[in-house]
Amino acid sequence: MINNETSKFSLSIKDLETIAMLSMLSLSEVDQKKLVNDLIFVLEYVKKLFYINVKGLEEVSQVTSLANVYREDIVTNTSGVNIREKMLSNCPYKLNGYFVVPRILH
Repeated sequence: MINNETSKFSLSIKDLETIAMLSMLSLSEVDQKKLVNDLIFVLEYVKKLFYINVKGLEEVSQVTSLANVYREDIVTNTSGVNIREKMLSNCPYKLNGYFVVPRILH
């Protein structure tokens, strides 16, 4: 991929096809050609961020000073309706009271 600050990223259509397959995306040839260039542009930008001198800067993980607001987790279903069955009624695939979703990890 890259060796130093001045080298360019190389990304082939095959690399993009692998990324698309892992992301479960279907891309046309036109999309592939455009996305290869777009992805190289993004990677080059991220590479520039790697070389920014951040010595002496304090780490920041939250910039708004807002705090999380928590509430007690209380079941409020008092209408007698089975919430699980109601949710599962909208699901196209279910098995033994659970949602069935496509496998994403191979």
